Amino acid sequence: MSNHASWFDIPLVAQILLSQNFKFIAADELRGLPLVGQQLVDGKHVLIDRSTRRGQLRSYKESVAYLEEGIGIFAFPEGTRSRTGRMMDFKGGVFSMAMKAGVPIVPISLVGTFDTYPPSAVLPLLPNGDKLSVHIHPPLHTDQGLSEAELEERTRKVILSRLPPEMQPLPAREPSLERVVASAADEISAPAPAPRA
Repeated sequence: MSNHASWFDIPLVAQILLSQNFKFIAADELRGLPLVGQQLVDGKHVLIDRSTRRGQLRSYKESVAYLEEGIGIFAFPEGTRSRTGRMMDFKGGVFSMAMKAGVPIVPISLVGTFDTYPPSAVLPLLPNGDKLSVHIHPPLHTDQGLSEAELEERTRKVILSRLPPEMQPLPAREPSLERVVASAADEISAPAPAPRA
């Protein structure tokens, strides 16, 4: 699994894993895309219908079955492409699949794909060889007593370890401080009570 910042991630990963027997997990809506959709359907990749619980469960079971047959599953745990190039929070599911099937997770850090094919581009820009890189990390085993949350956090840290600053998530803002400032601003702007006669 890897971070997901660009459409370019998919062909890049497919090229790297060419000799491996694996299936992508992709959104069902990609079924309608020219060329890509047909390749996903013909290749029997796992298409998730995220609009229903039943569709999600079907995809989960299909993925676990592939893993138990020795077929790898490639997932982008963010669930969608980052529109800024910065890594986003992970969504649940893929870590549970790996734990249920008892297979390791191989974290991959993709660097430079956002610059190669940003969301605003109609076609991919030429990749800059100095910025485009793929880091395949050692496997993280699922049989070491880690909880699903701990495995997710460890995977996230490993992927982040090779991402440059411009791909790192921005620090979360402190919501309680925002509430304090907003509350203070409301008190300042509130009209003074009318004097009593």
